[in-house]
Amino acid sequence: MDCRSSGGYNFTSIQAAIDNGSTVSGDTIIVHDDGGNPYTYHESVTVNKTNLTIRSAGLVTVNGSLNPSSPVFRVQSTGSGATIQGFRLVGATAAAGVSMDGAENVTLTNLNITGSSLGVLIRGESSNVTVSGVTVNRTSQQGLYVDGGASVSGLVVRDSVFDSTGASGIGKDYSSSVDVLRLENVTVVNATGYGVLLNARSYYGYFVRNVVVNNTTIRDCSQDGLRITMETNSENATIINVTSTNNRGSGLYAELRGNNTLENSTFSNNTNWGIWLTGQNNPKLTFQRNNAYNNSAGGIYLRNINNVTINGSESIIKDNGGTCLELQNADGVTVEGLVFGNGVRQFNYGVVAVDCDDLILRGLSIGNSTLQGVRVGGMASNVTLVGVNVTGSGQQGLLLVESSTLRNVTVDDSWFVNCSEGIRRVSWSWDGFLMV
Repeated sequence: MDCRSSGGYNFTSIQAAIDNGSTVSGDTIIVHDDGGNPYTYHESVTVNKTNLTIRSAGLVTVNGSLNPSSPVFRVQSTGSGATIQGFRLVGATAAAGVSMDGAENVTLTNLNITGSSLGVLIRGESSNVTVSGVTVNRTSQQGLYVDGGASVSGLVVRDSVFDSTGASGIGKDYSSSVDVLRLENVTVVNATGYGVLLNARSYYGYFVRNVVVNNTTIRDCSQDGLRITMETNSENATIINVTSTNNRGSGLYAELRGNNTLENSTFSNNTNWGIWLTGQNNPKLTFQRNNAYNNSAGGIYLRNINNVTINGSESIIKDNGGTCLELQNADGVTVEGLVFGNGVRQFNYGVVAVDCDDLILRGLSIGNSTLQGVRVGGMASNVTLVGVNVTGSGQQGLLLVESSTLRNVTVDDSWFVNCSEGIRRVSWSWDGFLMV
């Protein structure tokens, strides 16, 4: 079925084509421009028949300004199976460019959504939603948003750009649930809020599960670039090939549960930390080939994250302010082959480790920290420093301090040079200290 303003076509509006009795499930509605020239349809469209494909055959804009509080396209549950393709959508200044209300198997492709309140809004119980090749810009709220009370199973966002959104570029309400979310080849720029925000309140039974963020760039956002908070019922995040830079929060802030992967990603020039990770219920983390540099508050923070190796031969952790690397209650961690210095900005600490068992610091070079090069404290056992060279610290090269007991601390083949103090032990109880 064809749609154009006049001349030899079946319908003069998209809604008329949908509403016509001859339009049935599985039909394709082709929306034409003006013979190769741009054309604008002034309407708000409701898709309420299943398995319709509505696609532009040219330079077509759909302008919803006659009813700005309604989405330009609304896909109802009765419109499941819809494909909307190739349009420029404007005019929904108090609504979404596209709203899905409990719909399944919906595909949005090659859309440009400009100036709406939200770009894409998902409501109700929805599944198998694909957003591909979509550009959302200059919204007053989120670029893509899973609304409060919604439950979404299977959401894929790929090859899409979210630019200058008035809130988070991509987000979900804390009182919504998402299971299986994939962001692939996505760019989020200049969001007023988080770049990507995925959180859930377990108290009400909501969750975020099985998240994959791959080959995604997030920059110039006013809060954290990528923020994931997993409470009870939430689990599993895979973050690969992500660049998060120049955000006015942390590059990555994540509270993790279940099985998680962080690989081949770079977090730089952020106002807070490059990477801030905390774990609940002993999560597993695969950490490989990640970079954190030139972040103001610190490089990497790990809390309740165990059995991780950070290796300077594959990761760059440098030029961060505050604390280059901080470990809190992180057992079985090995840090090796890193160089921390103040070539770009001053920093307070090279490595801080509190309540960490089975910690190995190997082959580190730490220069000109304003406080300590290495600070180890709390309740910890089996702490080994091998080949750690600290120079020019404003206070101690190595400070060992705890509120309870440090057990089995070994310092081997290490140098503490031109520091205010080389090594200081401040303790109430010791059980094993060896310098080799």
